[in-house]
Amino acid sequence: MTTNVLDKRNARVTSDSRWSVDDAAGGYVYYVDNTHFDKIAERSTAVMICAGDAELIDQWKQWFVDEDAGYEAPPSHLQDLQGNVIAAITVTVITKPGFAVDFSEGLYHRHEDSAYFCGSGGAAAKDCYSVNGCSFRCVDSASVADPFTGGDVKYYDVSSFENNLSNPKASLQDMLDQLVDRGFAMNKTTREITPMSPLTQEELRQKLANGTLSASAPTGVPLRGWSDRARHDAQEAMRRIVEREKAANGE
Repeated sequence: MTTNVLDKRNARVTSDSRWSVDDAAGGYVYYVDNTHFDKIAERSTAVMICAGDAELIDQWKQWFVDEDAGYEAPPSHLQDLQGNVIAAITVTVITKPGFAVDFSEGLYHRHEDSAYFCGSGGAAAKDCYSVNGCSFRCVDSASVADPFTGGDVKYYDVSSFENNLSNPKASLQDMLDQLVDRGFAMNKTTREITPMSPLTQEELRQKLANGTLSASAPTGVPLRGWSDRARHDAQEAMRRIVEREKAANGE
């Protein structure tokens, strides 16, 4: 699933790199690490970090980095015919340098005013951070405590702009292909981890293609839709980003 950290003390955002598919009916979670499809995106004056449904995250990442995308935000959640939320995301936008939160929607664990944590490993990361104050170490620590957190720790330093974001970046489809081709199956009852069989790979590929299953970096909390106010605030944050960048370019 995931662990995301807003490390205000060290002016840094970090995340794990695991993506997963929860096959509740089959009793397995399928996952893959280190796909280069990051949960963090950047542009010249801001950084965005996301958790939740992979397809929604992909749309938000594309919108965030596209200078010609306009201010109309992508969908922030999906509903079924009965109006139940079936997919959602958590999004935080940080201005750089300075680590001011320009927009945030979603539930975070908080450690004083130093750091904020979300995802299935968020509570474990918070406990670790409260002792050592390191957002790298706390994601690694969460991966030990939470079987749904894993892979390389990705980061962006808002002060120095130093980062290890993937270059070249993978597309959503790249990530899904890697999930099927080299991912693992975790039994939800026993937590036993095994490579997927060719039959399981083919079934998973078909279910991902027809929408029966979807990949995500789950937040670890119940799904909830965004209010109109939250969407408005996200679009206003994008407007401020564009205005800052235009001013920096003398436009």
